[in-house]
Amino acid sequence: MLPADPAEAADRVRQLAARAGVPVVLGLCGPRADALEPLLAEQDVAVAVLPSDADAALRTLAFLALPTPVRSIHAPVPAGPARWAAMTGLGRLRSLPALAREGAGG
Repeated sequence: MLPADPAEAADRVRQLAARAGVPVVLGLCGPRADALEPLLAEQDVAVAVLPSDADAALRTLAFLALPTPVRSIHAPVPAGPARWAAMTGLGRLRSLPALAREGAGG
């Protein structure tokens, strides 16, 4: 488990990623602490998950606020076998066929 302090958590993630030797997935829920922004900016890809009926302005804001060169917004996977497979790491995310590149719109 990561420390509750965002700055300590960011440092721990960097340490663990350096040791892993493989790509690492970082999942954040809720509002992002300022201390996590530099860590997110170091990532190759960011995906925000918003309900499909979320306001268009919120979707645009979320997309533009992702500090990575490759970013995308997607709706949650609906309940059922595909979601269970994704949650266990056994499923391929078919909902991500192509990620939007910065400047390409959202």
